[in-house]
This record gives sequence, C-alpha cells and structure tokens, in this order.
Amino acid sequence: MELNFGDFLTIYFEWVSQWTENFWTEWKNIDVKYTNVKNSSKLYKALQKWIYLNYFPNTAIDLPLDKVLDQKAVVNLLEAKIWKNFNFTDREKVSIERTNQIIKETLQELDIGEQIKDNVIDQLKDSYLYWDQVDWSKCNDISECINLLDDNYTEYINSGDAVEFIEQLEWNFEWIWAYIQAVHTWIFIISEVITWWPAEKWWLKSGDIFLKVDNHTVSTKTTLSDLVSYIRGKSWTTVKIQVRRWNENLSFNIKRWNIVLKNVSYRKLDWGVCYMKIEQFNQDTIKQFENWLQFFDDNKCSTYIFDVRDNPGWQLDVVVNMLNHFVADWETIVELRYNWFIQDIIADNETKIHNQDTLVIVNNITASASEIFAWVLADYIPNLKVIWSKTYGKWSAQNVVEYVDWSILKYTVAKRYTWKTKTNIDGKWFEPNIQMSDEKIESFLKKLGMN
Repeated sequence: MELNFGDFLTIYFEWVSQWTENFWTEWKNIDVKYTNVKNSSKLYKALQKWIYLNYFPNTAIDLPLDKVLDQKAVVNLLEAKIWKNFNFTDREKVSIERTNQIIKETLQELDIGEQIKDNVIDQLKDSYLYWDQVDWSKCNDISECINLLDDNYTEYINSGDAVEFIEQLEWNFEWIWAYIQAVHTWIFIISEVITWWPAEKWWLKSGDIFLKVDNHTVSTKTTLSDLVSYIRGKSWTTVKIQVRRWNENLSFNIKRWNIVLKNVSYRKLDWGVCYMKIEQFNQDTIKQFENWLQFFDDNKCSTYIFDVRDNPGWQLDVVVNMLNHFVADWETIVELRYNWFIQDIIADNETKIHNQDTLVIVNNITASASEIFAWVLADYIPNLKVIWSKTYGKWSAQNVVEYVDWSILKYTVAKRYTWKTKTNIDGKWFEPNIQMSDEKIESFLKKLGMN
C-alpha cells in the first residue's frame, strides 16, 4: 500500500523519535509553523519532537502531505537529517513495507536492539514467576534466556511474527479471509476459505497454490510472513492474487474486508434451554456477552448451556467481567500468586444471575481463561454439570510487553488458583463430572439442534 507524505512523516517520526532521546516537556511548547498541519494531529506532535531536536526545519509553508513520493525523495530528506545512508529504488513509491524497513534501519543505527535485549532480560529477572530457579549468569542474550526458562508459555516473538500475534489477540483483521499454509519452503497454499467472506466470494478454493500477489512473485526467497504482508491492506482496497489450480493459472481481484469475528453466538433451544458458544475471551466478548444476557432475560430461559470447547482462553480480565454476573459481591473469583505477592480478584457487579440450571461443555482444547470460567462456575453454582472430556490444563498467567521494533515478550508471571478449593491445575486438567465420548456429545448436541 502506497503512503502519502503526511502518512509517512507521521509513522516514521512517531516511531523513531521516541527512541532518539529522553524528551523533556519543553518539546510540547514548540509552535509548529507548517500552515497545513493541524495542532490536534499525530503529525503535529511528531514534528514538535523533531523540530525540538533540530532534525527537521520549522517553516511557515504548506507541506505536500497528500503527495505520494518516490523512495529517492524520501531518502534524500532523511539522509540529510539522520546522517545515515538508506537503500532505495528510484521509481518505486513509498509503501508501508518500505517505511517499516526504513524505521528498522534507523533503529538499528540507534542500537535499539541492545536496549530491547537489556529490557527483556530485566523484565524476566524482575517478574518471571520462577526467577529463583534460573541461573541468570548464563543469560547473555534473549534466546539464551528463553531457553534457560524451559517454559512453554514464555517466548520472545520477533517483529516479523508479532503483528499476527497481536491480531490473534484482538481477533480483528483486514484480510481476504482465507487460511494460508506452507507445504514446502516456499510453496504456500490456501488450506481453507471462510464461508461468506471475500476469498470464497471471489472464487478462491482450498488447495490453490500462490504464484503472485500484486507485483510480488512468490519465489524461493518468499517467506510466509512476506506473503501475508503482501495480501494485507486497507479495508475495501483490492489485491490481485494469481494461483495455480490443477493445470491452470488463475487470477483474482479480491476486495479486502475488515471483519470482527463473533466471539459469542447464542440461541434459544427447546424446553426453555438457552445455549451460548464462546470462541475466546477478548474485549469484544464482553459486549457480545452483555447482548446475550439481555436476550436470555427477554426469553426467560430456565437452563443455560455454556460451550467453551476449543476455546484457548486469552484475557483473564474479560472472564472476570463475565463471572461477575454469577459470583456474589465480595467473593473471590480467582487468586493470582506472583513471585512477590498474592492478588485476589473480587466480584463487584450489581447484575447477578440466579437460580438457573447450568451446564458447561469442555474438551481437551479448553484452556487457560476458559478453564477458569468452567471451574469458577462449578465453585459457585449448585449442581452445575460439566460435560465431555478433560481440559487442557493451563493455569498460569502471562504478561505481554510490546517493543518499538514490533517484537513482543510474553512471559509467565503468576499461577491461578480457585478460591474455594485453592486448586491449581497447571499441567494437569479439569475433570468434568460427566464424561462423554465424542460420539455421545455429537448426539447430545444434535438432539439440542446445535449440530
């Protein structure tokens, strides 16, 4: 995607300026003179910092903010101020990808990598749950430290993969809505198209092999991260995709859509039963859950079924918000044990749900926050039934730190315990009180009209 000059300045200056030096508040007093830069814009604030550092002039003229510049023009501007040589292609316009690369090159010049490494190691030494079991004298770089911890839930995610990780947390993408799989070093296929969304609408099919995306030919040098970055773009823009299907080369112009997938689906079944499927727990889940509460209240449901099969969990604060409706005020929902202290998370919500028969469906992929959801309901709801199979067994909590180069540190900071029974099932699992085979659960859901 091509950027105009205003977008480039905003993105570049905002990212890089925060690392060039620790700013005092004086930069905020700079009066930016450019006549077409609004003082409420992100660009205004970014320019204030750079004018303060004498990296950018301050002149009462119009900047060509809407003009799409070529790479050479942008590099000429930066090299005069940053004292660094950048690679460029004369006739190619400045894109998001090229801007990201220029930012990374600038940050490398500023030795940001060393600062990030030191911060990662400090974070782990200060807050990692099992810090006292680690020989920190052997921790000299990030990969060494992560390997020393021997913790499946602690990882350092490089900048190339971090964007995808954050989007998974938010469950919000601008995309063609198809799953891509690498079947060889540089052979990428569509493993699945999502029903009703762009990839299917424009006739892409499972098994299609990627040949070209816009002007990017898939080659031995192409990575999965590269391919994904070529396909992503602003909503309602078009991407041209060429694929190999059987013996044909086919081209498709596909419009990207921004879609927030439903985390919660619900319906009223027979016999006064209301069913709710929770895909994962993130911030969008809360609003959807509140809609569910209103729907169930309007329909006077006598029995609730919560289905958290295949739910990986994600955000504990979202689960706590939902459990607030079931746990009496001042009762503890869950206890978090850090390496230095214990935190009790207390219920404090006026809206409570009482006197409904409740059933929770789990399986061996029900994990983390989803297990908390099932266990806390079992703690506080009399005669609650939990059915199907044992859960995954992850009851540790992780903290996520994002860095300026887009890399991410995710590391274990606490263990979660139930309040009433003081139970931690990390590395074990939550045993349902009614176990069923796959065939029986499928039959059960079919009888409910959910299969």
